[in-house]
Amino acid sequence: MPREIVLGNGRLTVAIDNKLNIRDFSYPEEGLENHAKGHPFRIAVWTDGAFSWIGDEWDVNSRYLPDTLVSKCSAINQKLKIELKINDTVYSFLDLFLRRILVTNLSEKTAKSESFFLTYRYSGYSIIKTNYRHHKKGYQKNYATGK
Repeated sequence: MPREIVLGNGRLTVAIDNKLNIRDFSYPEEGLENHAKGHPFRIAVWTDGAFSWIGDEWDVNSRYLPDTLVSKCSAINQKLKIELKINDTVYSFLDLFLRRILVTNLSEKTAKSESFFLTYRYSGYSIIKTNYRHHKKGYQKNYATGK
């Protein structure tokens, strides 16, 4: 699958596909070891009791901010009435991948939304890892199983 967005600093490289999944995560040298091995690190949203992975029912737009190595992506789900605006970058001087997600309720009613991030593999190990961020309370939980 082609990579829509590729970010890096010479040591850390992150490639993102057309559904905003991280598909390649190379460190400590570009191309030396791909910790994702092409398996998707996915994004999901749960809003008002409905759950959806970013996929075919989402309208996804991927590009870069002008003259930068910062992504400017959006994903809209008309059924859930929710929009995600996502910026990704790899920090120039430190080996950090940064992801900012702004969640917008497109409905006229108040909705409770939560986001999830799933990693299937890391460095060749079969690990299922989910990161859950509670937006209102400002905390994140990490779950991992397998090896």
